[in-house]
Amino acid sequence: MEIEGGSLGLSTAIATLSAALGTPPRCNVAGSAVVLPDGRLGRVSFLAEKVRVLRAQWPDVDTLVVAAEQDDIDTVSGLVRVVRAPDLAAACAHFELSLESLPPCRIEERRPMLAALHSQEHKPHDVAQWIEKSAEAWELARAFHVEACARDAIEARLLAAIFASHAGDGQLSRAILAEVSEDDVRSRPPLRVRKLIYLATGTIDDDVVLAERTAARAVELCAELSGDDRAVLIGPALGTHGRTLLHADRIDEAEPLLRAALAHHRDHLEEQWPRSACYLATCLRHAGRAAEALELIGEALAAAERHSDRWEVAETTALYLHLERGRALAVLGRLRDAVLDLEHVVRKQDPAAAYPRLGAHRTLADVLARLEDADEARKHLRVCVDIARGTGRQTLRRVGGVAAAEALLAARPLLSALDLEAAWVACFPADVARGHVLRTWVY
Repeated sequence: MEIEGGSLGLSTAIATLSAALGTPPRCNVAGSAVVLPDGRLGRVSFLAEKVRVLRAQWPDVDTLVVAAEQDDIDTVSGLVRVVRAPDLAAACAHFELSLESLPPCRIEERRPMLAALHSQEHKPHDVAQWIEKSAEAWELARAFHVEACARDAIEARLLAAIFASHAGDGQLSRAILAEVSEDDVRSRPPLRVRKLIYLATGTIDDDVVLAERTAARAVELCAELSGDDRAVLIGPALGTHGRTLLHADRIDEAEPLLRAALAHHRDHLEEQWPRSACYLATCLRHAGRAAEALELIGEALAAAERHSDRWEVAETTALYLHLERGRALAVLGRLRDAVLDLEHVVRKQDPAAAYPRLGAHRTLADVLARLEDADEARKHLRVCVDIARGTGRQTLRRVGGVAAAEALLAARPLLSALDLEAAWVACFPADVARGHVLRTWVY
């Protein structure tokens, strides 16, 4: 049985702590709460149903630990004594276990954790998972800093920053990178280049001019790297520089850099070239060369799907390529073919507030409206508008805001103009030129 949700978070944490300490928890106490990344406890759903099953199968359990904010307590008050706990440490005390009793984690144990986080960078995580991974990396960085392991601390902070960028939180990414000073990386050229690449990535949606300068500096510094380090970093540096120029509507300058990144990855990092091809295809589509983009996508998608069993990055990249192929097909007027690719992306990724799925919702709203399927188009546009007016990460909200602006520009009565305008205003400052955003937005 596949179990979804986080209701087992507290029970899993208690079981793990008990095993680590070699001490059994109190047998008359149970727990039902989500454990959040910062250790706080979150509420669960269907509490009454869970307690009824608990009482039927484990009648000796007379106490239930829940989150401080848990609701529906009155529905179970006659069945079990409910104890509220604000966080994991407080909850553990009710089981007569203590987090403070855990032995310290040694540096040689933390380094494999850091290596494991490195392998996460190209996995298909959703926003919440990326933020959780960012928090894990930041905690490792703090531990390495305390132990005066400077290089490991920098590595961990860089990962925390790029994970935050993947979640669409450029502000958080930049804040983490600010903890890595120029003195920290001056004597470590590979880390210095990575910091610049990640800083450009985290800045691109808020200050594209600064992002372009930062990425250009990363490309320059690659000339100073050793052969092996340069082989790993020049491709991402060129690709990031190209993407900043694409966002700045400098397409003619972006294309040669994106082509250079693609050529480098073809020669040196085979698993990365399909993603580079996707970026170049986006550039070609924005340049009005959708047919050329479509040909490149077909080649890259075949490579990604051929290697999906070997590299997880290929599986993730395939979703981006299907999104880009759907958009290229839409530009070429092959609307029904475009729907097939875009719906594939929607089916393959959860939740809706994840990329590239949200990008597929955005484009489906337009394509289905052009096919005069207003009801289905409205559903996809509603997903975008709800996310734009929500409280999620900024970049993803802006994808929804752009979808709303595109619907306004097309003058299609899918949703009220007031609703669409509110979605735009919720995401972009008043001084931002809507036409420029719609012309350069690539997500």
